[in-house]
Amino acid sequence: MKSLEVQQPGLAWVQRLFNLEPRWTAEPDLQVIEQTIQSLLPSSTVQVTFLAQGALNKIYDVKIDNEVFVMRVSLPVDPYYKTMSEVSTVNWISRTANIPVPRIVTYQSSRENPIGFEWIIMTKMPGRPLKELWRSLSFSAKTSLVGEFAAYSSCLFRNQLQGIGNLYTSPSILKDSGLPEATWPAGNPSYSKKSSRSEKEPMPAALSDVGRIVSMHFFWGSHILQDVHRGPFMSSSDWITSRLSLSEKDCQSTLDNLPSGDLDSDDEADADDATRTLEII
Repeated sequence: MKSLEVQQPGLAWVQRLFNLEPRWTAEPDLQVIEQTIQSLLPSSTVQVTFLAQGALNKIYDVKIDNEVFVMRVSLPVDPYYKTMSEVSTVNWISRTANIPVPRIVTYQSSRENPIGFEWIIMTKMPGRPLKELWRSLSFSAKTSLVGEFAAYSSCLFRNQLQGIGNLYTSPSILKDSGLPEATWPAGNPSYSKKSSRSEKEPMPAALSDVGRIVSMHFFWGSHILQDVHRGPFMSSSDWITSRLSLSEKDCQSTLDNLPSGDLDSDDEADADDATRTLEII
């Protein structure tokens, strides 16, 4: 099982039978996570427990006094931009649409912190996964839910942005625009009990805009290191051209790294696939 080490510490790409998979080369330390949060709220009691893991994130329950938050610690697949876009997108939805989303409490968009990874702390949304309840719901309840989802989609459609890419608050589009230290809003651990929009902490005044894309095809494996245009794209043609450029580099890399001498059947198949794909591109 081969692994591809790229420039991001904590991340390795492992070659499986058909594709690459991201792997953690270091585990976030629960004690360090607790200490990091405790430093933001010295007078509060902090308890952190592991909750779940996805392909790119580890999720933790963070109990601060009697309130529970969620913390997402992320693999550095697209450093800075992935975290900043996620924060900006959630905040944009909160400001723009009446869609239930968690509230971003604080975050760190650089791995230069004691945890060693980028992270976000947000309020914990109540509820259960719909897939656990769907079969037991009445038809009228399902109809009502579908209507709500359609209303959410309609609201987002009415607030379209121009271009293809990811959403950022304007100052965060540039990576060198500054990385402020994580802080807890007003030093107040009680955050998610506020319900109405008028009671919320004021949202940042910065406008949101479409910027550099954060997408699996653009950061998977060595793609994050490739010199290609990453947006924002003003047309689908520009977007697909960048995607094809990455695919072209993959094919050329396959051909360049074939063993010298006689090829086995797998190498011959790889060479044939790469050659035919290059002809299409």
